Amino acid sequence: MVKNTSTSFWRILYIKPKNVMKKVLQLLLLIFVPYLINAQTKINQNSKVEVGKPYPVIDAKLKKYLIHNDKLISFKFVKDKIIVQTFNTNSLSLETIRTYTDFPKKYVIEHIGIYFDKCLLFYSLWDKNLEKEQLFYRELDMETGQFIEKGKLLFRTGGKLTGTFTLNPGFYNFGVVDKFDFQSSYDDQYILIKYRKEPAKKNDNINYDVIGFHVYDIWMNDLWDKEVKMPYTEGKMDNLDYYINENADVFILARVFTDNSHAMKIKQGRANYRMELLKIEKDKAGIAKTSISLGNKLINSITLYQGSDNNLFIGGYYAKESISNADGLFCFNIDADGQLVNKMTYEFPLSFLNQNVSNKQQKKNNKKAKKDKAEFGFLHMTRISVSGDGSVTLIGEQSFTEVVYGAKHTYTNYYYNDMVISKIDANGKLLWNKRLPKFQKGRNSGKADMSFKHFYGNGNNYLLFLDNELNRYIKDDERPKVHFAGSRAWLAAYIINSETGEVSKNYILNSREIKGVPIYQFSTNRISKLSESEIIFEVYKKKKEDVLIKVKFW
Repeated sequence: MVKNTSTSFWRILYIKPKNVMKKVLQLLLLIFVPYLINAQTKINQNSKVEVGKPYPVIDAKLKKYLIHNDKLISFKFVKDKIIVQTFNTNSLSLETIRTYTDFPKKYVIEHIGIYFDKCLLFYSLWDKNLEKEQLFYRELDMETGQFIEKGKLLFRTGGKLTGTFTLNPGFYNFGVVDKFDFQSSYDDQYILIKYRKEPAKKNDNINYDVIGFHVYDIWMNDLWDKEVKMPYTEGKMDNLDYYINENADVFILARVFTDNSHAMKIKQGRANYRMELLKIEKDKAGIAKTSISLGNKLINSITLYQGSDNNLFIGGYYAKESISNADGLFCFNIDADGQLVNKMTYEFPLSFLNQNVSNKQQKKNNKKAKKDKAEFGFLHMTRISVSGDGSVTLIGEQSFTEVVYGAKHTYTNYYYNDMVISKIDANGKLLWNKRLPKFQKGRNSGKADMSFKHFYGNGNNYLLFLDNELNRYIKDDERPKVHFAGSRAWLAAYIINSETGEVSKNYILNSREIKGVPIYQFSTNRISKLSESEIIFEVYKKKKEDVLIKVKFW
């Protein structure tokens, strides 16, 4: 069995005897005010659930939902057909349904999204004769649910691309999907399409990744494109994140290893890796590099985001001892010259780490704290958002896997546990930091109905997830009861006031029944943000009918 432990960090404070009590109180308030959490999270029921009029079900394994004004648009893939539905989100009723069979044979859906206020469906098609991968797109009229015209070719690239080998959406044949990644700039003026060439040899120690970049403007004009050879072999680097800025420059956040292990390790007290930010520009050859370091602190989880002032923000968690754990969080930005600006770190206090953990774990934390080795186990940064005032909100989740070897069967348990949400102002001050207890477990199921969905609205951060109803009133010293993937649960939401950090919890609806109507196939992945205070999703209600559900918060 793979063991999973959680440890934490505590710093011993020394203050001179003079005015000891006054200084201690002042210092403790300064350090711990952002972490103060009520012993019991406030429970509220400030939400309204509305059930729409049923409509005929479309049985599809892959479904995609988009919001545009007062419409919900769904794409459903059934064998060789794409079925597009539009719904009125006020009346929660089906408006139009159209079926398309005019896509080429053996095409692969790559992505559907709204860019430049246009709904674009991207698909790829392998040209066997020329041995080229081709990427096309079609625009959908979001008011009528009709494709405006046939697919337009964006580009061709020679040779095979890497991706995920799986069952193609809507078809009964296997193939490679997810060959292209799509990202837009902060100001929504550019879209980046990225791919990775399939290496000629299966040897990470000698192969250098070749990454293709295509940048388009709001009219889908090709601004620039190039294929770039990475500066290190595949075995020496992991590309963690990508971003395109307001100048149409591309950034790559990379982990670079100093040995050939291709695994994060500590050797002789030092990490066997470093972090770098690579910059690729339209009219410049080569790759510019910026080293990212926190001195003797180990960066174990990191992501990047661009703010309204065009600076890149980088945030994540760091450790001192165990790479799989976290001692605290960090945040800084990189200016136009590639320099690190406002580098800040914030350690997790022991009281924060001991919240909602077992007595056994608390004892371990307390013991390790005496040696300055207490940490937060398996915490990973998942999201950074930057507000117009320059403040930064960082969200992380505790997640890990456990492989169990039995006499007859081997299986994997997936855990998605506590979340952490933190806010830092434009001057680098930690305003608040909250640990939100959660306990989810699934066997051989990956993220099926686990993890969480985040959206921001009305000055609040909403973190939605499936929870065991017995967790309604847990206290600060209680461990949450587990929600097993696939079992009956409640859709719950932690609601965090962005200004004050005040936390409340809302139990919204039963995942198996809403207002006396049995429901099926509910998943947080289907939830879409409808407005500043509303979410919407589709569920199956038997009798070969689907129905829309709308939730309004206040």
